[in-house]
Amino acid sequence: MPIPRKDYLADLLREYTLVIVDSRGKILYYSKKGGIRPVVEAVLYEGEKIDKNIVADRVIGKAAAMVVANRRPLYVFGLIMSTHARDFLERRRISYGFGKIVDAIRTERGDLCPFERLVLGIDDPKEALEKIVENLGITKKS
Repeated sequence: MPIPRKDYLADLLREYTLVIVDSRGKILYYSKKGGIRPVVEAVLYEGEKIDKNIVADRVIGKAAAMVVANRRPLYVFGLIMSTHARDFLERRRISYGFGKIVDAIRTERGDLCPFERLVLGIDDPKEALEKIVENLGITKKS
């Protein structure tokens, strides 16, 4: 299956913070909310739209990569991606791309992102999702 070009995904991310598209580039889901919440909500509430499709987010750190890995994406793209996210996606054999690679996702003050810190010692996507959902206070669908 062809993957939409990175410049197309980057253009979408000028308007949206998270977008899920099919292999032809048709938008299936999007969010304009900031932080990790949109990708968590997409996995919890719109998960089937992720399966065999492309997830593009402005920032993909290890926490976001682990959340997405609870589904079966065709490809994950981040305008900014951490090396920890890249390495995790490689271990999971999930195709990925990025605009810029960074050593870690950091806050504006330069501290490690709290969600990156939360998943530091975790390698199981389900465990990571549970911890992040609990931290955000999100209610899962039953």
